[in-house]
Amino acid sequence: MTHQINKLPINTVFSFVVILAFFSFGTFRFFNLFNLSMILKQAILISLLIGFSSILQNLYRVKNVSVFLMTLAFFFYTSILGFFNLSYGKFLVLNSLFLILSLFIISVDFKRIVIISKGIVNIAYAFALMGIIVSVIYTIKPSLLNLSSIQLASSETGSNGVNAITFLDYLSLPSWGNLNLYFFELQRVKSFSNEPSSAIVHFLPPIILSLFLNDKFKFRGGVILIFLLFFVSSLICIIIFILAFLFYFIFRLNSKGTALLSFIVMLSGLLLFMLNMESVIENLSFYGKLLNFDLMENKATSATERLSSYRESMDILLQNPFGGSNYSTMTGLWLIVGKFGGFPLIFMYLLFSIYLVSLSFDCFSTTNNYKTRFSCSLIASLTLIVFTVTSYGWYEAPGVISFFLIYRVLKSQKNKEFIVNS
Repeated sequence: MTHQINKLPINTVFSFVVILAFFSFGTFRFFNLFNLSMILKQAILISLLIGFSSILQNLYRVKNVSVFLMTLAFFFYTSILGFFNLSYGKFLVLNSLFLILSLFIISVDFKRIVIISKGIVNIAYAFALMGIIVSVIYTIKPSLLNLSSIQLASSETGSNGVNAITFLDYLSLPSWGNLNLYFFELQRVKSFSNEPSSAIVHFLPPIILSLFLNDKFKFRGGVILIFLLFFVSSLICIIIFILAFLFYFIFRLNSKGTALLSFIVMLSGLLLFMLNMESVIENLSFYGKLLNFDLMENKATSATERLSSYRESMDILLQNPFGGSNYSTMTGLWLIVGKFGGFPLIFMYLLFSIYLVSLSFDCFSTTNNYKTRFSCSLIASLTLIVFTVTSYGWYEAPGVISFFLIYRVLKSQKNKEFIVNS
C-alpha cells in the first residue's frame, strides 16, 4: 500500500489537496464539528511545497502564458504591499496559498482538472443531500429545531472547534427563517456555512462544473441546484439565476461584442445602483411585501449594513488608490481586491472577469446542448454578481479555486473528459 502511494504522481496528490482546501477554508465549518479545522489547514499549508513542485513540472504545459503571468503579478503585487505592513502577516500566508492553488490549476494537465471537478461535485452533492434531509425533518417536526444550532457557525467561528447540539447538526445546520411557499413553510438550512449567502461559493460552482460532465454528474448538479434554490434559498443566489436567463438570451444573439458590451453596461449599472442605498432598501421591502416573499422583505435590514460598508469602502479606496488599507466589506469583490492592491489590481480583476465572460460566450456558441449553454450563461451571471454585489466567501480559497477551475474548463471545453454534446 505504501509503495502504491509513493507511486502517485504529485499532480494527483495535490489535486486531492485542492479538493480538501475547497471545503476546509473559507466559511465552511464542517470540520470544526470534529475539531479538525486547524489541523487540516496546517496540513494543506505544508503541502504547498508539493503544489510548488508540481507547478515547476507543469510549466511546459501552460498554453495561456498571459493569464499565468497576470496571476503571478496579481499575487506578487499584493505580497509586496503586505511585506511592508506587519498587520498583513496572516494575509501573506493566505496569499501564498491562493497563488499556489491558482497557478497549479492553470498549469496542471486536464485529467487532474477533471479529478478535482468530479471530487468537488461529489462532495457538494453529499452535503446537499444531508441538508435536504435536515430541512425536511425540521419542516415536518419543528419541535426538533434548537435555535442554538443556528449559531454554531458564524464569522467568529474561524478554526475553533464547535460542539454539535443535536445529531442533526452533523448533517447540516439550520438557518434563520423559513421559505414561504404559500401552502407551507420550508425550514431553511445553510449546510455548514456561516449563513445562506456564504453557502453559494461552495455549492454554485459545483453546479456549473457538473453541467460540463456526463449525465450522472448533471443529475447530481440538479440536486445541488434544488438544494441551493429552495432549501438554502439565498436571495443573492436567486438573483444570479435570474440574470443567468438574461445572459442566455443575450448569448443567443450570437454577437460577442453585444455580449461583452451588455456585461460591461450591467456591471456599471450595478455599481451605480449599489451607491443608491435608499432605493435598494425601499425596493427590497416594497416588493417583498407585494409578492408575500419574506426573504426579500427580511433582507432590508442586512442590506442597510452591507450597503453602508459599500460607500465607506469606496471612500477609503479613493484615499488609498494603490492599496494597503484595512477596511472590511462583504459587498463587491472588486472592493476587496482594491483593499489589497488598489486600482491596479481592480483593473486586472476587471480584465479577467471580461475574459471569463468572453470564454463563456465562445463555449455557448460551440454547442447546442441547453444544459451546457445554461452553465455558460450562469458563469457570466456569477462573474457579474460577485464583482459588484457580494464578496462573501469569494475572496478566500474556495473562490480562488472556483474561478480558476471555471477558467480551465472553459478553455478546454472541447476535451472529451467533459461531455459537451453538439
